Amino acid sequence: MRQTTVCHTTVRRTLAILIMLGVGWTYVITASGAEVLTLESALNQALESNPMLRGAEAQAQQASAELKQARGGLWPQLNLNYTSHKSDDPLHVFAARWRTRNVQQADLTPTELNEPDEATLETTRLGLNWPLYTGGQRLAGVDGARAMHNASMHNYRYSRALLRYQVTTAYRGLQAATEGLRIAEDAVSAANTHVRTTRRLTRAGRII
Repeated sequence: MRQTTVCHTTVRRTLAILIMLGVGWTYVITASGAEVLTLESALNQALESNPMLRGAEAQAQQASAELKQARGGLWPQLNLNYTSHKSDDPLHVFAARWRTRNVQQADLTPTELNEPDEATLETTRLGLNWPLYTGGQRLAGVDGARAMHNASMHNYRYSRALLRYQVTTAYRGLQAATEGLRIAEDAVSAANTHVRTTRRLTRAGRII
């Protein structure tokens, strides 16, 4: 009985480890007719659900985005700006005509200057910005982003490999514990059968 208790405890502990690693509670006894948890499915569940691995993956993705952004800073920046302003304010109307070089003699009459019709001033600007010298600042930024990206990718690959090792070790331990439990239960069953047989033979006077 002590041996079966130890085996039951080992199985429960190993299952708890698998669950903490991200493997769902899907391990069942084959006799139940349900699907048995295989090593491949345990690894897939852990790789998809383990929070530590998901965190390392998110860090790697963020580092990749930052590296892409840093590299983009080395390229010229094209800017397009459009503004539109509509008003019947005399100063605005006269300024709009002046800026568009569209001032006529009739626009200088007192009536037109004081009570002009509504005017719209539209401005479109297209600019190209390409710093030729930044003292190495942008290149240093790219180098730093690349170093962070490499470190985060290394951490993600290491976390993934470590998780696979931990799940595989726990799974093999669960297999061994389950087999040990089966053997112990068979031994207990055989011992109980032997005890019952011995008692029956003793009552029949065949064993003194």
